Amino acid sequence: MTVKKPRRRLRTDRLTTLWMIVAIVIEPAVIMWPGAFAQPLWTSIHVVTIGIILTSIHQWSWHFAQGLLHLPPESSRARAWRTGRILLIHVGLIVVLIGMRMASYHTASAGAVIIFVAVVGHAIALVHALSSPFGAQFSATMRYPVCGLVFLCCGIAVAIALLSAMFIAKADDPLAQARDSLALAHLSFNVWGFAGLTISGVLVTLGPTVLRARADRRALPYAKAGLLPLALDVVLIAVANGFGYFMLAAIAELVWVGLVIVIVGIPIASAARRVRRIEMPAVSMLVGLAWLVGSACASAWLTGTATTAGELRGNLIAVYAFAAAGGVVQLIVGAMEFLMPAVIGGGPGPLKTGMAAMNAYAPARLAARHVALVLALVAGPGPWRIALAVCVALTYVAQIAAFIVTGKRQGRARLAVLRSQAFAGEPLDLDLLSVKRRGKEHMS
Repeated sequence: MTVKKPRRRLRTDRLTTLWMIVAIVIEPAVIMWPGAFAQPLWTSIHVVTIGIILTSIHQWSWHFAQGLLHLPPESSRARAWRTGRILLIHVGLIVVLIGMRMASYHTASAGAVIIFVAVVGHAIALVHALSSPFGAQFSATMRYPVCGLVFLCCGIAVAIALLSAMFIAKADDPLAQARDSLALAHLSFNVWGFAGLTISGVLVTLGPTVLRARADRRALPYAKAGLLPLALDVVLIAVANGFGYFMLAAIAELVWVGLVIVIVGIPIASAARRVRRIEMPAVSMLVGLAWLVGSACASAWLTGTATTAGELRGNLIAVYAFAAAGGVVQLIVGAMEFLMPAVIGGGPGPLKTGMAAMNAYAPARLAARHVALVLALVAGPGPWRIALAVCVALTYVAQIAAFIVTGKRQGRARLAVLRSQAFAGEPLDLDLLSVKRRGKEHMS
């Protein structure tokens, strides 16, 4: 008896891996040869934020919705719509990059609109999923990604106005003079609203799951009560930054950090105290969280001491670049280190194989990456920062290689289990072989 291989589907997650490779090439190139890029700083930021962070959040937020809301299996039509939304983001980013290269407002705006449509479609899909009557106890936390997508739409709308200020408005036009203020509002909506709220909501359930601990009893009530204050605080940050009330914005940012520590940090810390051994994916995510908290505090300090929007914009972009490289992308890596073997599945044997492949040299990669980031932060602009940026990029190259090796080794082990069952004449139950549901007991 032979085992038929399942029909191949379009792996949109591989496109995110492709953007990771592009970012690894572009980030050092922008530092070494900025003249080769029409908008070097913009390019280096948005390849990471849209190509990696947005697409990863888009992909995994739906997986979390499926788990927390106990959604029925997707029909081929629903799967096609979801794939189409993800592809729209990739196409939109390419169009925006072309538009920025050409200094074309219409082309860049068209790319932004394409991304906007994909984001709205994903938000509608999540809202529709929230109406599921079979949701688990923590299904309310999915409101955080939905609220984050609303703020992302606000950020994209501000971005289109910002493109007009860059490419159409004349120097004496009020829109052109408000360029830095628009950029600050754009950053506020995207960083504190979209990324901040989405990460916070996901960590409420993912944090205890990665720790392999039961969620603290305060986690859900805190999460339910905290969404509205956090959302209102994001609005205050964006408006205060946009209109030049920097001290007010700094206070609002510190309040936001404090709220997240109470809502997310305290329940996770309580769950972690009951864990005897913290595994490598949890360590990776904790390191990423440390970068995010430090970057948020630095952002508040720089905002409170700023005198002009242009000065603040330049300082915040540098801070958020380190937050992305050391914080958000590291969180995504840690989450993938935990989730990827579970999603591939195959039973205890293949799972152990996948985890062994994923954890091989993981401490060395993590240490090298963050030592290089800290040294780059201290070194300041210059050849040393360039060399250290290349080191950080190489650690992410090694991380991508680890993902590929894990997928291949665990996939082969899973197929071997199926073949052994087929040879023995046992019924092939793929649901029993999959361990996707492992850890859901910590969520419900």
